[in-house]
Amino acid sequence: MKSLFKVLAVTAVALIVFLVMDNNPDEDHLVTANTSSSTVLHKTELSITSEEPSSTPSEGMNEIAGNVTNSQIDTTIRENRVEENKLEWRKVTPEFKEFMELSNKPLMSIADKDRLAQLMYETKLVDASRKILLKDVNEKELDLVQERQRLDSIEYLTTLLVGKYNSPLLDSAKQLALDALYHDNVKPEQNLDLRRSLVGDKVELGMVLAVYHADAWESYKTNAPYSEKHAKLVEYIDQLALVKADQLSSNALKLAQRLKKIKEG
Repeated sequence: MKSLFKVLAVTAVALIVFLVMDNNPDEDHLVTANTSSSTVLHKTELSITSEEPSSTPSEGMNEIAGNVTNSQIDTTIRENRVEENKLEWRKVTPEFKEFMELSNKPLMSIADKDRLAQLMYETKLVDASRKILLKDVNEKELDLVQERQRLDSIEYLTTLLVGKYNSPLLDSAKQLALDALYHDNVKPEQNLDLRRSLVGDKVELGMVLAVYHADAWESYKTNAPYSEKHAKLVEYIDQLALVKADQLSSNALKLAQRLKKIKEG
């Protein structure tokens, strides 16, 4: 990629310089004079130096080359930063490292299950989620590292909200989910990728509230400032919640039928 930029930069400079030199009438005179007589050459040199141009061709070439090189460097730095972010995105947020490793284990020992249950009692993880999800977003473009932090926070928060572990932090988790929904962090000046990411966070939290904590979800729908975008968001979450609730009911029914068959022998 760097070699490609180098080729493009050199080609661009060469092309621009060629056009500049080709359209320079003084240079034409100089070439013509050089092929005719020394007298004309002398007159041409005098006429060129007497005009006192604002910049010489060599200065113009340097300026053009400098602009292209700066653009090349900026682009390269930007691409390197994106690649670094992609690598960092694969890394779990430090605060949630143990939680993510345990919850993603395909086979968990009894000790693993006990430790995962203990993490549902960790106030510091709720505090970390609050710090990440309620943070002001001042960037205008999507930062993959910060997106990963939000995803890990939401993963922990939704695990609490589902209620599987009967955690005493459930009320704190519900309030944090509501605060994150109310948090006005989606701005028109942000690019599309960033806005999609932030709205996706709200959809995820809204859906888990709608499915597992209908009272909190209804509270949000009633108290949140109304706008067309807000109405569309609520409608979309409600639709997803209905689908999710149907899936859960179907799974519960299948499980009950399976247990009944096992019991009957």
